[in-house]
Amino acid sequence: RQVALQPRLTNMGYPMQALQNGNWNNDDLPMEVIVKETYWVCPDTGAGGNAIDLLTRVMGMSFSQAMDALAPFSEPHPS
Repeated sequence: RQVALQPRLTNMGYPMQALQNGNWNNDDLPMEVIVKETYWVCPDTGAGGNAIDLLTRVMGMSFSQAMDALAPFSEPHPS
């Protein structure tokens, strides 16, 4: 849940564009989301969450697929 999203999404083929205040986005994701550190939010709906939520709700992965995709990034993000 504490995986840094920007490098993970870039690694998945979604290069992120830097926005203001340390935020990131990518126009090719299935829905518009703003990424910051270890969480994301959809500006249109207010939905948001952690890395697992992003992969399951936005990317359409199953929970098992999301965990497999995040396994190489399992080290917590520094607080």
